[in-house]
Parts: sequence; C-alpha cells; structure tokens
Amino acid sequence: MAGREDIHLDGKRTQFGKGQDPTKGGAPKGKRTTTILKDILNKKASDIGIEGLPDDIDGNMAIAMELLRIAFGKDSNNKLAAIKEIINRIEGRPLKSIQVSDSEPKAMRLVDATGITFKDEPEIEE
Repeated sequence: MAGREDIHLDGKRTQFGKGQDPTKGGAPKGKRTTTILKDILNKKASDIGIEGLPDDIDGNMAIAMELLRIAFGKDSNNKLAAIKEIINRIEGRPLKSIQVSDSEPKAMRLVDATGITFKDEPEIEE
C-alpha cells in the first residue's frame, strides 16, 4: 500500500490523505455567539441594560426570574412553555427512545389519497 496516502494502516480508505487537515484551518477566528452571550449574561443586569433589578443580580439570574414570573404569573400565555423549560433545566430533557429491530423490514403497500391501488403494484405477503 505504499504510495496510497488515502488509506490508513488498518487498510481502510479515508476522505483525507496523509497531512491533509480535515478542519481546513480549524474553527473560525473570533468569538462565537454562545461565548458572547455567556460573557454578557455573567455581567450585572444593570450593566447590560436590564432596569429595575437589584445590583447583585446578573443576566443569568434575570432570565431565571423571568421564567419563574411567566410560569407562575396569572396573565401568562406561555405558562406551559416556561414550566417545561424550568423542569428541563433542573431535571434534564426526557430521553427519547428508538426501537431497533434485527428483523428484515417488510414492504408497505402504498395507496394514493383517493384510496385507489395501482395496477402494476406488486403483491405483498402479509
């Protein structure tokens, strides 16, 4: 396998040859949006333009307080969304499970919106 730079020692072909950088220079330069938001939210609420809160409250606490206000407020249209967000932050999002089967998939009969089957449709064992 000499001369084949796109094949690893284990014999598997790779997308990138020897010495090629798959990240093409790495992550973009400069701060990402998430980093900027974290920096801002760690500042005092008054420093980032949130008025009417005590001086010791930061942006993260302001968001938490707003979620609680929405969840427990009387005139909120977003109560359920706020409650779900709070629970997901505390408990973690529920796991989503998928079912995996090792049996072969079975063919499905396709029917158009009118319910008419097509003449050239193959017979399917049921």
